[in-house]
Amino acid sequence: MSSLLSTTSLLPLITVLSVLATQFPYSFLHSVGCPLGLNAFISLFLLSGYTLLVDGVCNWDFYGVGLQWDNLFEIAWPGDTISVGHILLIMLLASFVSLLICLYMEQIRPGTYGVPRPWHFPCSCCCPTENLLPYKRLFYRCLGINRAAPDVERPEVELIEADPEGKSAGVQIIGLSKTFGKMEAVKNISFDMFEDQVTVLMGHNGAGKTTLISMLAGFIPPTSGTALVNGYDIQREPRQARSCIGLCPQQNVLFKHLSSVSHIWLLSRLRGLTGAEVKAEVDKYLEQLNLKGKKKAAARNLSGGNPPAAECGLCLLRGRQGSLK
Repeated sequence: MSSLLSTTSLLPLITVLSVLATQFPYSFLHSVGCPLGLNAFISLFLLSGYTLLVDGVCNWDFYGVGLQWDNLFEIAWPGDTISVGHILLIMLLASFVSLLICLYMEQIRPGTYGVPRPWHFPCSCCCPTENLLPYKRLFYRCLGINRAAPDVERPEVELIEADPEGKSAGVQIIGLSKTFGKMEAVKNISFDMFEDQVTVLMGHNGAGKTTLISMLAGFIPPTSGTALVNGYDIQREPRQARSCIGLCPQQNVLFKHLSSVSHIWLLSRLRGLTGAEVKAEVDKYLEQLNLKGKKKAAARNLSGGNPPAAECGLCLLRGRQGSLK
């Protein structure tokens, strides 16, 4: 539900009303001797199927037999047209289909933070994309998804520093743009960030620095253009691109009760390291960040530049090729 709504204030109310509405098919369509097809349709809805289920169990109890394994797929009396077992199977099928729909919607509409996948991504491995393009505009319009504007080549500018020799670009930004409604936060940015170098983004508040970093980190999708992180496209291969860089946010995100050692150990485990590899990462970054003397001190007791240094170290765990801050 949150994938379809831009605000969460009404989400609880809409969820409750949606669940209660699943009782309507039983209330308005069900009757004694209802056809099998109609009963099967009613069973697709949560509360309606549950009510039919209770009716079936009560009918077996009324005849003094009770619901047993051997009569699970039998009707209790001649007026019934559907058994308890078939109702259960239909409800399980409806639950499975609902789960698939939720997972699909989460991929194409991830919300405020996240890069949406193409609407036809389940068919992209077996069906040519060109065959699905005629339906793209209608599908996006129905779900309220804005189409990306076409990329525009950046004009030649004389005041551009030449690329350093012998250096490979870790991040390549190609015509990247982002608009929020009518406001253009980032406009057609193109430049490279090279390995073993520090690249600084300078600009006044609202210039688009944080927006650009959020697009590179995969938090928000670009309106047009793209970027390559270690060769991975942030739109087509977002997971691989995110695995190559670390993000160090502006605010302090350290757990105030955990020490530097605990932070490095926790992040190393979350990134898949085990045993001796974790210990090696801990020793390595305590040495590089000059935190050996305060390795057991809680993060809230660190002073000066130690917290930012610890955050930068956490961004580079397990061989991250770059860090964004």
